[in-house]
Amino acid sequence: TAGFGEVKTEDRQDKNKELVKLAEKGGLIFVGPNSMGFYSSEDRSSPLHLGFGFMMPRPGSLSIVSQSGTMGTILCNAIQQIRYFVSSGNEASLTLEDYLEYYARDKGTKTIALFAEGLRQGSRFVEICSETTKKKPIIFLKAGTSKSGARAANSHTGSIAGSLDIYKSVFKQKGVISADQIEQFIYLIKGAQYLLPLPTSDRLRAGIISGGGGFVVHLTDLCEKNGINVVDLRTERNGPKLIDDISKHLPFYWSHNNPVDLVATRNPNAYRNVI
Repeated sequence: TAGFGEVKTEDRQDKNKELVKLAEKGGLIFVGPNSMGFYSSEDRSSPLHLGFGFMMPRPGSLSIVSQSGTMGTILCNAIQQIRYFVSSGNEASLTLEDYLEYYARDKGTKTIALFAEGLRQGSRFVEICSETTKKKPIIFLKAGTSKSGARAANSHTGSIAGSLDIYKSVFKQKGVISADQIEQFIYLIKGAQYLLPLPTSDRLRAGIISGGGGFVVHLTDLCEKNGINVVDLRTERNGPKLIDDISKHLPFYWSHNNPVDLVATRNPNAYRNVI
């Protein structure tokens, strides 16, 4: 369904306007155009998969809006536990703000991820985020942040990219979690799903399990640098018992503390047993 608002020739702009007028005349709203479809697991026993891209999501609690179909497909494959996914495309009818408001009200949506090159209704977006981030995290990857990227965004989905500084200022004020690139975006989404909400009275506590020693040492450093408490089992009330329980599944020379070094054991069930 490409070839409408993102094409800056007069005839294609007229076609886009004609499409919108026809929909309004018939009392219709629609996804796109220039979209790769959508996915819904509201009925977890029989999810609705109307996506054009190659993706195999499973029912979950993450809801996604992506103006890019390809980027949305990458997310669905990286995360997989999806509540809703929509490739919003040119947003000639329904906009990112419409989907965001729906996700905000949906009890089955616990985390929201947004990929956008630009916003159609900036003030409405700010208003929705003000309330939503108090209840569930919103993670946003903004594309079109450079001069050339903004030009590409305009020809891709017809979006007006806007100033990155303005976006970041709004994100900070309204509690939106901002990502700078796709890998960070995916990890922030996963972190939000598993770590939020953060404890209010104490530091976040972490248990680390790895097959080798070097990796757990590195992870422990990263946790401590970022304010995450890697719990010392020897000082915890139930820590000694936990050490004894883990010792039943690992060689005698394992680390006997957190982080748990599995010492390259060949036992294929070691991870599962320790967890």
